[in-house]
Amino acid sequence: MSFDPSTLSAQAKASYIAVGKHYSSHDTVAQANATLAALGKHGAALVDHGFSAADGDLLAVARDALISGEVTRTGQMGVMRQDRLAYGDALQEAKAQRESARAVLLAVMTVLRAAGAAEEVQRRVTTTLGQTSRVPKGRGEAMLLHAHLGLLLATFEVPDVAAAAASRGGPGVALGLGAAMTKLSAGLEQRPARRGPIEETEYLNLLDGIVVTLARQARRAARNAGRALGTPVVRQAFALRFLDGPPKRKGGVKPPRGAMEAMSGALAQEKVEDGRKSGEMAASTRREAEAAGVSAPVSRRETVSMETSSEPA
Repeated sequence: MSFDPSTLSAQAKASYIAVGKHYSSHDTVAQANATLAALGKHGAALVDHGFSAADGDLLAVARDALISGEVTRTGQMGVMRQDRLAYGDALQEAKAQRESARAVLLAVMTVLRAAGAAEEVQRRVTTTLGQTSRVPKGRGEAMLLHAHLGLLLATFEVPDVAAAAASRGGPGVALGLGAAMTKLSAGLEQRPARRGPIEETEYLNLLDGIVVTLARQARRAARNAGRALGTPVVRQAFALRFLDGPPKRKGGVKPPRGAMEAMSGALAQEKVEDGRKSGEMAASTRREAEAAGVSAPVSRRETVSMETSSEPA
């Protein structure tokens, strides 16, 4: 049985895609396998609690479609990687041929000037060297490189230039330019896009969302079934261990540094206030005792204070 996304409504597709884009297909396939294995043992117990046999069939179909889609995409990615490597090699070869051709053409220009060649020929060489002086970079570099190679090759085909370059590597340079242009053209035609088709990504997200939704639905049904039957093993069998993140750390959240400093300052202020109040209470008690003619004990803090105040200035 194959998966047919056309049977789903637009609203259902959007909902599944919104869920599935947060999970990797590797995790959803693993969770689907675990849930399907649990259904093989306890599926009958879930029927009366919201998870039917048809739901299990849909989960299996979505799992199989995910595996097939991932295999297809992996193969396509391999082909795309090879195409990118071929394109990169073509670029490097084109740049190398451009440099070689310019070096030979500069030498040819010196020979043409020394021999008093026609002004038109010299101007042709000078113009070509000027137009190919900067190495193409960034967006469109392959097209510009191809244009540079074509301009250089056309210049080497001028009779006077070809004659002057014959003993300076000209024939080999001309052949290399032609081969590099052909290879670069093929690389441009086979160059893959930077990203895969949007439709393919949405299709996999859709399948991921279906798996996650059904796995959650099976877990809810298993909780109710386990509670009703008094068998915790049913609930445990449908745990979402491949979808749920790590458990949160117990003990609460540690307060920020500023809050800790504020708390420390408040505690210190409370201690100062407590000490001041204790001193005032002790002094009041001593005055009351003296008024009654009773000798009241003096605290060590008060003793130190009196000794300090009695010292000569």
